[in-house]
Order: sequence, then structure tokens, then C-alpha cells
Amino acid sequence: MNLILIEPADLIPGTSRARLSGRRLRHVRDVHRAAPGDCLRIGLLNGAIGTGTVVRLDDDALELDLVAEEPSPAPLPVTAITFPPNGAAPTAPIGPISVDIPASTNAAGAATLAIPGVQLDMTSATHYGTSFGVTNMTQDGYAPGQLSSISIESNGIVMARYSNGQSQPAGQIEIATFRNPQGLQPLGGNAWGRTFTSGDPVLGTPGVGNLGVLQAGALEESNVDLTGELVNMITAQRMYQANAQTIKTVDQIMQTLVNMR
Repeated sequence: MNLILIEPADLIPGTSRARLSGRRLRHVRDVHRAAPGDCLRIGLLNGAIGTGTVVRLDDDALELDLVAEEPSPAPLPVTAITFPPNGAAPTAPIGPISVDIPASTNAAGAATLAIPGVQLDMTSATHYGTSFGVTNMTQDGYAPGQLSSISIESNGIVMARYSNGQSQPAGQIEIATFRNPQGLQPLGGNAWGRTFTSGDPVLGTPGVGNLGVLQAGALEESNVDLTGELVNMITAQRMYQANAQTIKTVDQIMQTLVNMR
């Protein structure tokens, strides 16, 4: 449960109690479901943690009887480092030191996760009689980053790129093929529906089997069969020419009849 933060203005002078009212009263009553006699976890601005027993709860105020917890004992040392008289690399310990960071609760009341097995390598440390200075530093982690862009690879993998320079795959696009694409039913807006004639879709990833690849950032101009449309255009042109010749012949016949006397 989250801590209830007690501010200096909440403390009742001369007592070990605190009084909450207004918005903070509604928060404790509605979120924590406080009732008289309940023991709630409290935190002070100086980092101290304790408990507060509800001794009064009405529409105007909430009073808590505060009890501070004893501070946690100082942590024990993990190991001791022994240097030779000349201050060179330590003679003990030999090899990296394993440090287990336990779970805890921070000042805001949020629980932190345990981090076991942190390897601390002290084999290159020295103990010379000079001023301290960092001579070398390496890290195996990354700074926090925000999503900056998304790109799609030819195999359908969606890559998410972050502001810290890292890229991670966020998913993969599937495509489908049909035994008889000509049997698909047009739905409008370049959308097609499955029919009994087309058969069931066969799903797969781009570039696998007889499936094509994806082209990111490209717009398909047309999916028309150019050869078929060219044949249809030539046929229409021939029909137009034939009709024009027919009209021309009829016109000549009519002109001949008009000129006859």
C-alpha cells in the first residue's frame, strides 16, 4: 500500500498526532478506505516511516496517532579490499564481487525490485597516494529513451527506434495468398473479401515461400492488368472505326439518292 505523506502543517503541536482535512481527507477516506481503528502506513518529509492509527474520522477531519518505526540497521560490508604496500592491484578479493541489492520501499511509498547478482570488479583498482580521479568507465546499459520513429523492413518486421539510439522489433506483419485470387470479391476502397471460389487464405510472413516482400514508404499506383486493358482499348478502337465506316457508307448512299433525278 502507498504511504500517506504527513507534512509539517499536519502535525498537532504538543502531541504525537496529525490531522488531515479537505482534499487529503477525501483521498485517505476514498483511496485507502480508512475507518476508525485502522493502522495506516505513513511517511514524513524527512524520510522517516511509521504507522498511524485512525483515532477520529468524520466529514471535517481525520486524526492519526503516529508511531515512528525504528530505523533500519546499517548494512554490513560485503567484503574488504586488501591492497599491497605499493598501492597496486588488490591482493584480495580475487575476482569480481557479487552484490545482492534487496527490495525496499522508497520515500514515496513505492516498492523497489530486488537486483541480485550485481558483479563488481575491483581487480584493477589501485591505492596510490594521489588525488582521486576516474580513469576509465564502461557500462552495459542504455540511457532512457522515447519512441522516435517506426520503420517496416522488407520481411514485415516493424522496428521501433528510440531517442537513445536503440532499435527493437515491435512486431511483424503477416500477408496472405489465395489459390484463386481472381475469385476474390471486391469490397471497394481496394479491399477484397474471401469467397468460396478464392479459397481460404494461406498466411505467412513476407519473403517466405511464394509470398512477396514489403516495400515501406512506397504507394502502389495501380493494380490493373496493363496487357488486358491494352487489348480492350484496341478492341474498342476497332469497333469505333467499324462504326465510323458504317456511318460513312450510309451517308454516301443517302447522298447518292438525293442526287438522283
